[in-house]
Amino acid sequence: PNLQVCRRRRSALAYLSASRAGPCSSLSVLKIQSEEIVEVSSLISYPPRQAPDLMSGKAKGLELLCIGEYEQAEPFLRAAIEETKGAKSANGLENSEQFVWMKRLAEALLGQSKAEEAASLLRVASKNLELKYGSEDEDVLDCCTILLDCHHASGHWAEEDQALAQKTAQNLKNNLKRGPDHLMTLRCEGLLAILLRRVNQKEEASDLAHHAHSVLDGLLERAETRTMQGSRRMTPAEQLAATRVKNLLKVTLGEE
Repeated sequence: PNLQVCRRRRSALAYLSASRAGPCSSLSVLKIQSEEIVEVSSLISYPPRQAPDLMSGKAKGLELLCIGEYEQAEPFLRAAIEETKGAKSANGLENSEQFVWMKRLAEALLGQSKAEEAASLLRVASKNLELKYGSEDEDVLDCCTILLDCHHASGHWAEEDQALAQKTAQNLKNNLKRGPDHLMTLRCEGLLAILLRRVNQKEEASDLAHHAHSVLDGLLERAETRTMQGSRRMTPAEQLAATRVKNLLKVTLGEE
């Protein structure tokens, strides 16, 4: 605190030193006579307080999202969106952080069966991310995939969803940060298979679903091998994503 309270039994010189946060800009010297309590406003200047609450809030929201605690994650993710609105990057340009947080909040909402609200957020996020990074950016492709999943969850498919799913699945395969065996790619292919089956393209739907299932099996086998070797384990988020892919593929394969 800036207000220092000192008590002494005899005359003394007391020096108010700086906090551990950094050196003081000046030093207050206090001379105290007798046993009086003397209150002194020190001239110590402290560095600006950091914002650990925001960072810990973001981290907490991500942690809860990644383990499937969607309801608990929601308020932290909403706060992150509010705090990053209009945020600037180092070069002074507006960054896109808030739209990435929108994508994460949409996942949390979808996990709570709030598909309509999630879809609204994803439309805003994908539009703004596409304007900044282009239609083949991985965050844009993620948003499109999750949007399709929202339509599947709500049962309200849009007329353009099949074309969107085909384009998104192909772009995810070609994206260097996703690729053909990425769980988001497999998720999109599972949704595309469902859409193909809806329009009576059952053979195409079955082939796609079987292919995605084969890729998923290979991915899980490699993960299990790494775990047995004491290497990297699948994270809780990856396990949840794999389960989501399995459930989507069952919609198509379970009907055969």
